[in-house]
Amino acid sequence: MFKFVVLNGFTFIFLVIFTKFGDGEYLNMTTFNGKNCDNDEYTYEFGMRLREAFIKLCSINNNDVFLGRWHNNDTNNFLLSLIYDNLGVVSVPFVNYHFIYPDYEYHKNNNLFEFVKKIQELNKFKLIISNNNNKKLSIIFKSNYYLEIPPSSWFAMGHYPDIYNFISNILNNYPDAFIILAAGMGSKILIANLASNYPKASFIDIGSGFDILATKKDTRDWHQEHKCKKEDNYTLYEHQINYFKELLLEDF
Repeated sequence: MFKFVVLNGFTFIFLVIFTKFGDGEYLNMTTFNGKNCDNDEYTYEFGMRLREAFIKLCSINNNDVFLGRWHNNDTNNFLLSLIYDNLGVVSVPFVNYHFIYPDYEYHKNNNLFEFVKKIQELNKFKLIISNNNNKKLSIIFKSNYYLEIPPSSWFAMGHYPDIYNFISNILNNYPDAFIILAAGMGSKILIANLASNYPKASFIDIGSGFDILATKKDTRDWHQEHKCKKEDNYTLYEHQINYFKELLLEDF
């Protein structure tokens, strides 16, 4: 297989799936009530479909799947119990939750820079899925097509079938497409089901990782927990634009 890029000690290959299960997914799968920080509404159906997605992702060839591990044991123990109860195994392809994320460590090497560069250079059909606030992701990753979705609760509002069918039509024409999602918790369900039906495609769930670069806005409260000086806060737009500047247009 074609080697893609080494990131955080892992080699991304051409066929790859990465998505994350964090505190929002955990609460949705266990309480079925409330909203996450992006106003994604929790529902019973949503929670059960997330459970199914996690189990399905763990049943795919582990060499091709990477699942972001959340920071507390409650979430991870619950996910492990789902696998043990349904598949009889406890081996999960977990990686760091910030596997692909410009957090406080990314600036120490050029791994994330190379990751974005390789996607830009990839000679495959590239699809970005995000809300209108993140439309610049299409420029950052040099995608062929940008699919705009509602800013929140699109699964709870019943948009999943239309979005799934739209992506399926693209994959019928471009079965080895490279799909990047910044589409909330519903991304996990999309990825699990699409990957099962289109095994030649690649799916990368970047979540909120590039929100700051694309919007100049910090969408995550946990960044504020690091009470460092501005010049040392590498989650700031100024630092990120400088880190990626060679990959961006002058008027970005």
